[in-house]
Amino acid sequence: MASSFLDAIGTDHILSSGQLERHFNLTEAEAQDLGVRVFAVAAKKTKGSRQQAKYHFVIRKGKHPPTDGATLRHITGAAEMRYHLGVPHDVWVSDAGRRWAKNKPDATWTTPEGLVAIEYDSGAYDPETIIKKLTSFESGYANQIWGTPSKHRVGHIKHMARNIVPSLQIFCAPWY
Repeated sequence: MASSFLDAIGTDHILSSGQLERHFNLTEAEAQDLGVRVFAVAAKKTKGSRQQAKYHFVIRKGKHPPTDGATLRHITGAAEMRYHLGVPHDVWVSDAGRRWAKNKPDATWTTPEGLVAIEYDSGAYDPETIIKKLTSFESGYANQIWGTPSKHRVGHIKHMARNIVPSLQIFCAPWY
């Protein structure tokens, strides 16, 4: 379990304490013994949530954690997608949380069919951004898969994608 957790944190960069327990059956204290540090941030579950709560996250020691909820939702949301899909860490590259790449996916998954674009919308994207990303990912990737923490948002994105990517795979992937 320890080696799979360390591989995961190397790939996914940051995990929520909920993910730590759900996917690795580890407490924060046990994770700290394996070489990560715990930090807490007040964040919303989605951009549209009314209330903030304090969430705990783990990151490798020596790495500087982001402190804004949007970045943390993106990083841990992309990780949750990897777990949901059952993708091994060695065929997944996560760039979630970077602000400089507007029309790049949060992660990519190398499959026998080609590179798959992985996108996590934490509720922050306006319709124009969603359409730009859907259109952009249609060229250059074998497929695209989207995730979001809200079941309502799943339907919203699927509706917008209907004329661009009619068979879009999208699912609810709560990061918390």
